[in-house]
Amino acid sequence: GEELALATRIPFLGSLVRFKATSAPDRTGPVVIGNPESKAAESYRMVGSKLLLSRYKLQREGLIAAKDEQSVRTMLISGAYASDNTSEIAANLAVVLAQTGYSVILVDAHLHNPTLHHEFGIPEQRGLADALIERTKVLIGTPITRATTPNLVPVKWAPKLSIVPGGIVPANPFELLVSNHMTELIDELKRQADIVLITASPLISFAESLILASHVDGVVLVARSGKTQRSMVKEVVDSLRSLNVHMIGSILDHNRASADSSSAVSKLTGGLPVKSGGSVDAQNAVPAFRSQS
Repeated sequence: GEELALATRIPFLGSLVRFKATSAPDRTGPVVIGNPESKAAESYRMVGSKLLLSRYKLQREGLIAAKDEQSVRTMLISGAYASDNTSEIAANLAVVLAQTGYSVILVDAHLHNPTLHHEFGIPEQRGLADALIERTKVLIGTPITRATTPNLVPVKWAPKLSIVPGGIVPANPFELLVSNHMTELIDELKRQADIVLITASPLISFAESLILASHVDGVVLVARSGKTQRSMVKEVVDSLRSLNVHMIGSILDHNRASADSSSAVSKLTGGLPVKSGGSVDAQNAVPAFRSQS
């Protein structure tokens, strides 16, 4: 965690333990719902709490001009690589935020490969891409219709949470996401919820994610322990800062097979990630979160 904070120079929100426990109930949905007593679920709740605190801090320091905390309402969560799969992370954090009493809309803007609906067991249906495509067809001044409004899919386990699935995989994700239609849609969703959380394609690979980041109130950056290189993290952060994007914080994703194995590996390696052959990789990868940070 300390290493990630130093590499990004932004608040460290915490370390996630992502695993599928064999004893977990056979239930579709994020781990904070399916196995709420697990260490993984608790790590999401801790990060969610720090996310809210960091959100308020942006205001207190004058980085977001506003009268109350409701100004920091649209947040983008993304990683540097495709392997930094943020759909699962965003799904769990959205549930946690909804459980604290906020009304939350979770948007799948990863239009190259939308997967958010899988996290909630939602069948493929109209979504963000469909609404944006329809908006490109209508004339200026034409009233908003159902066809140009994305589906808000309710989540039965979290009454205050709604999902906007990605929808159809479009031929032109870049054009759709950087258009004025996307900016307008974000504003419309913001009027319907306390928090709009958007998950997007990797920041290092897709220019539209960088541009989308400039249209939200703040960005949460995900780094994967043992995978995400320091140089890439720095490149992403520098790019975001050049666009005057507000950095809410960073998250370190352990992505271990189990919480116990994660702890064991951390003790054996002093908190550093390991290569596929078993040796410690202290040069390129962001080190794993240390318990003392």
